[in-house]
Amino acid sequence: MQTEKNPQAPLIQLSSTSVATPQCLILYVRSTDSDRTLMSALANLAGLYPPVGSQIWNPNLLWQPIPVHTVARCNEKLLAFPTRNCKRFYLLLKETMKSNNANSMMKSQMPFLAEIAGKMGYDVKTLLDFTNQKFWNAYDALLVQKIHGKPLPDWATEHNMCRMNLILAYAVEALFGVHKREEKSRLQGGVLVKEILEKFTKVAESAEKTKLTLYSAHDMTLVALHVALGIFQRQLPPYAACHFFELYKECNGEYTVEMYFRNSTTSAPFQFTLPGCSATCPLKKFKQLVSPIMPVNVEEEYLKALQKKAVFL
Repeated sequence: MQTEKNPQAPLIQLSSTSVATPQCLILYVRSTDSDRTLMSALANLAGLYPPVGSQIWNPNLLWQPIPVHTVARCNEKLLAFPTRNCKRFYLLLKETMKSNNANSMMKSQMPFLAEIAGKMGYDVKTLLDFTNQKFWNAYDALLVQKIHGKPLPDWATEHNMCRMNLILAYAVEALFGVHKREEKSRLQGGVLVKEILEKFTKVAESAEKTKLTLYSAHDMTLVALHVALGIFQRQLPPYAACHFFELYKECNGEYTVEMYFRNSTTSAPFQFTLPGCSATCPLKKFKQLVSPIMPVNVEEEYLKALQKKAVFL
């Protein structure tokens, strides 16, 4: 999104023309091909853009259709991570789990993990296999039950839930970072960073008219993005968490980027600062700082990764 750096200017300037009008494309929405992300996108759009004036087609239903774009899951390479068909990435993951940092952390938690694995009906090896995400899915199911006031198993105490949360937060950081973070990111979260910065560059060059781009994706998408940017705080993103990238044009004509993250419905978004830059970061410097984690060409990056070593140890 772009606006002049003026305290009296609105954060997002949208035309009164219907957002669904093709000749005035000011909004682009992309979702993964998942029921809940598609529904989230539609629900957010219904709240953000109720029809006004001539846009109202039914006074009893203040809603207007806004397109949401998606691609088939098998073709999704922008918003769903980890990318499952990249053998190089999983080789890097195996290397990560053999690293000293990951080893020492997992060993310290092994008695606890063995205990809860049995409670969940798994062996420890299955529970810790990142490719099946059984630990993540089990914790997620328990968290949903807790949020909705449903009964939990006796062993899912507050203490154990917090402990599982901390282990998973470290596990997803290890998944996308810890060991060879930059190479992993070029295969995962860096792909999304590249897409966002390419859009900003087009705006700065007056080649892009879209005012707002919305992505509806997953908690793992946010983790991959934050690890790639070097701002992950080892906390699992809650439901409905949102990361904002804002593009500003300063009075001197320079373009700057600001990042905000909302992870609570009871407090305002807080600002992220890209390591090595200021909170208000010049677009040119932002691009320079993240260049090590951005693939030059996504398809070539996958091919390059395969050529390095495309087998499991």
